[in-house]
Amino acid sequence: MKRLAQALVAGLLGVLLVPGRALPYAAALAWGRGLGRVAHALGLRRAVVLDNLRRAFPEWSEAEVRATARRTYETWGMALVDLARGPALARRGGWSEVMEPIEGLERFTEARAHGRGAILLTGHFGVFAYLGGAAVATGDAVDFLVQTQSNPWVDRWLERTWRGLGVGVIRRGADVREPLRTLRANRCLALVADQDARGDGVFVDFLGRPASTPAGPAALALRTGAPIVIAFLVRGPDGRHRAFVEPLLVVESTGDRDRDVEALTRTHVRVLEKWVRQHPDHWYWFHRRWKTAPPAALVAAVVAAALSLGAAPAPTSAPAPRAAADSARADEPTVFGGAGASLLPLSPTRVARVIEDVSLVRRGGSWSIEVVDVMVGGGGPETVRVGLPDFESAPDSGASRPTLEDVGFVVDGDSLAPAIEPGPARPDLPGLGGIGRFYTWAVPFGAEEWKLARLTYRVSASRTQGGEELLFYYLNPGTPWRGPSGRVNARFDLGDESVEDVVPGWLRPQHFGIDGNAVVWALASEEPEEDLVLALRAFRDPRAQFPDAARGPLGLTPLERDDWLGRSTPREWRFWLDFVRARRGEAIRDTSFTALLPGAPRSKPRAPTRAERDLAAALERRLSEWESHRLAAADTTRTP
Repeated sequence: MKRLAQALVAGLLGVLLVPGRALPYAAALAWGRGLGRVAHALGLRRAVVLDNLRRAFPEWSEAEVRATARRTYETWGMALVDLARGPALARRGGWSEVMEPIEGLERFTEARAHGRGAILLTGHFGVFAYLGGAAVATGDAVDFLVQTQSNPWVDRWLERTWRGLGVGVIRRGADVREPLRTLRANRCLALVADQDARGDGVFVDFLGRPASTPAGPAALALRTGAPIVIAFLVRGPDGRHRAFVEPLLVVESTGDRDRDVEALTRTHVRVLEKWVRQHPDHWYWFHRRWKTAPPAALVAAVVAAALSLGAAPAPTSAPAPRAAADSARADEPTVFGGAGASLLPLSPTRVARVIEDVSLVRRGGSWSIEVVDVMVGGGGPETVRVGLPDFESAPDSGASRPTLEDVGFVVDGDSLAPAIEPGPARPDLPGLGGIGRFYTWAVPFGAEEWKLARLTYRVSASRTQGGEELLFYYLNPGTPWRGPSGRVNARFDLGDESVEDVVPGWLRPQHFGIDGNAVVWALASEEPEEDLVLALRAFRDPRAQFPDAARGPLGLTPLERDDWLGRSTPREWRFWLDFVRARRGEAIRDTSFTALLPGAPRSKPRAPTRAERDLAAALERRLSEWESHRLAAADTTRTP
């Protein structure tokens, strides 16, 4: 069934591009703009585009965001037409019909003068494929490193198109020696390195937020000595393209590979950011660029934008108001208070963690954390060094401070004093960043000896500038114990906060349970490790986030509505369900909303509109799913 759907998508794409190939260029571009407008009207990835633009340009008005989104669809509709016309254009040598002479073309020659090849770096920005085709037409040899597409028919079409432009194609993930062969042959290796790299990337700032960025271009340049040439293609008002080649990036090695890779990555991302800010409609906003959460010291910079979303001030009368002290904290510059973490071995070990039992209890503005670990030694005696990373806060001022307090560690009833080691990330623990210091202990194990360890500490709650609270708990960050991950039981008791103010869309993993006023997880040992994330949002008048408070979410498209629902809390879902009831003249069910939904029910309730019916159905589904997560107390038995 999936293959049939993929074939139908590819077939439809082929049909839609026929006019783009056959019409004169100006008419073909008009056809491409029309395709983009249709895709925008249908809402294809529109929620993602709007969310990305709001994150990238928080200073923009909603009208600016939506206007740029519309232009983005038009730009990429025209880019699709250009891509379809490219091979025929290359065959007849007609680049001058659609492109101005390349500005800075001599930098390609300069880059290859040393015989090490050159790395042509660009982004998903305009018709970036034309950069390779135009460079080949001027005498350069270019190989593009490309990602295999999930749709095999689309993938084959794209490869034919690339090769039709005259460029070579190297598949990402194939023979790792191929890119090296290209550079050794003094060819240009073209890379597009501006999408989320998940856990394998380097976190550098992009448009004001830390983003996981592919480290490949920097690592390859440092390994081979090949210079980096950055180029972009901009479409002018007449539809023709103009290529700009930036000055060569200087590749210098200090001997610290990780530091050098990060510095070079930061440099080329800064260049991309400049061009995206100048021509925002040219960049590919359809991809979730900030999908991967950064290391602890950077997490809140992402979350602050994702959760606040133009948070409005709290109403004078609202259900479950936060304490005055909490309201004052919303204006503080610090957006990251701290993060919890489990113990991790600081060197290879034969010790296995069998069970990790985590209890987090919210008290005031902090979390008290207790972790019980059951561990078993390997085949011989050894002393294992274990550590607790103290992730530093990252205030806007640039200062930092440790976040852990009252740290205690007891093994088999004996309290052990910690040694303090400085951060940042250790070279033997890849992926750990933002560490101010380590609490470390030495724990002796006999052959196949079992030990019970109890770790306790407090950590401040993370908080965005909008006042939302966030807690990350990192499971074995950066390194595993011997063998598969142990079973994890985790319980987040919310204290005075209500479970109704949790943001379900942020809960991770998503197979959680609700036990009273607590969120619980039980992860089996065979499950992949996934850090625990919980977010709380203070209730405020939910209507304030919408331009038309009288309609609220009733004006959203289905995709926009789903995106909005994913960022809302159960209390907000219940409010909007009563909002719909009040509009129809029915009595509201939650009397705590009376101050926000005044007015007596009509003597004769009216029938719901289609928009009201659809919104109510979506809200009831969400609330039903939320209720399904509630667990009986007997199902949440924890390890003693």
